Amino acid sequence: MDRWAVESVRSVRAFEGNSKQDELTRCALDFAYDSLPAPPATPDAPLAATGAACSRAPGDGVDRISSLPDQILRNVVSRLPAADAARTAALATRWRGLWRAVPLVFVDAHLLPTESRADPLWRPGLEASLGLTNAASAALAAHPGPFRCVHLTCSYMDTNREEIKRWMQLLAAKGVQQLAFINRPWPLDIPLPATVFSCASLTRLHIGAWKFPDTAALPRAAAFPHLQELYLSLIAMKDRDLAFLLDRCPVLEVLTVIASQTDVRMCVVSRSLRCLQLVATSLGDIAVAEAPRLERLILFGTLHRRIGENKYSRIKIGNAPNLRMLGYWDQGQHELQIGNTIVQSMEAFTPTGKVNAKFWHEAGSVECVEQHIKKLAIHGFRGTKSELAFLKFIAERAQVLEKMVLILSPKCFPSVQVLKTKLNPHATAQWASTDFKVILFKSSESDGGAVPFNPRISADFSCDGPFDLLMVEANLSMGAVFLQYPKIN
Repeated sequence: MDRWAVESVRSVRAFEGNSKQDELTRCALDFAYDSLPAPPATPDAPLAATGAACSRAPGDGVDRISSLPDQILRNVVSRLPAADAARTAALATRWRGLWRAVPLVFVDAHLLPTESRADPLWRPGLEASLGLTNAASAALAAHPGPFRCVHLTCSYMDTNREEIKRWMQLLAAKGVQQLAFINRPWPLDIPLPATVFSCASLTRLHIGAWKFPDTAALPRAAAFPHLQELYLSLIAMKDRDLAFLLDRCPVLEVLTVIASQTDVRMCVVSRSLRCLQLVATSLGDIAVAEAPRLERLILFGTLHRRIGENKYSRIKIGNAPNLRMLGYWDQGQHELQIGNTIVQSMEAFTPTGKVNAKFWHEAGSVECVEQHIKKLAIHGFRGTKSELAFLKFIAERAQVLEKMVLILSPKCFPSVQVLKTKLNPHATAQWASTDFKVILFKSSESDGGAVPFNPRISADFSCDGPFDLLMVEANLSMGAVFLQYPKIN
């Protein structure tokens, strides 16, 4: 293994993040790392802490832990990082076979130095990653399976492609259920081993910085019959590859595409999909043709298409009767078609203040506003006349409004007195809803801060208002001030 590692250094360029291209790739990888689910084992309470606790036990020499039932001992071992779990074999004869008897949880990032784990998005450089790669090979080969959760996100996969193929064979043979397989570029076009499609036991799959295999050449039986969650980050793929995945994942509920290396064009036909997220990706036309369970369609940081004269993409919503959330819409980039109704795209513009109360009064009745809007969030609120006129329009017409969240720009609201001056006139407005609240945050950033986003939170079905949660968490973490309207009097 040592000889393999040294030879590998000669054939791969290290990913340093110095160039503009490297920096864009790093941002995409950060999104990918941030979206990883928390593994069932944690390094925060390592075996060393357990040993310290044992040293304080009565000094009668009795091994009370080993006398516990096997089921409890296996539960204890299954919650330890892989390295600590394997070391339990040295505790006593009773422990020798326990690590091999419980489903494997292996996270290569758990092998990083303690001080490095403080930043969950940090990954080692090329030379420092070689030991982690060797440790991964040893763990996957030594454990008989099944593999409950495997995260391989620290290695430069180009160092030895044959070894990576062997990993895939072991993962498939030993029944991996949750897999994160993210390459440390460069290059970005390393072919993803086609043997990944042999992992039929997968329920969660996160892959990053790969070139997708030729799906036309895959066996007819290639499928993920149990896959519920799929994240594709920095993947070079063709239109037919997404169609192939939707067709071969019959119970897929969450599909997230982050920073695709090619324009994403797709026709969504899925009877299981509940959430589709397209993040930091250039879009072609997206058609939701048949998605009866789709609840969330999230577009965040999307870009104009790379290929074609028409730079706008059309998002066409066909049969999606349960769609409840369409997030981060940018009229400057997309055209929206719902049924036969088309919302034309328009170039981004700077507000002029001309969209005043008269404009909104003449807008007339809008059924969506009056009967359906329950939550409204505005980021970077400056209190301009046009913004206040819009708030008044919503307040006087939204009959089922429950919550209005405003992230205030501190440059425009330097004091509470200025806040009162601008907003108090609306305290006496004739609100259409009698059961509502306005929540104000004063951002710590002069421009109101960037729009917060986390793919993991926005795909969490246990959270009815992921955008609210994202804004609250992001702004409080940045030192934002929480205010409750109308308590500003």
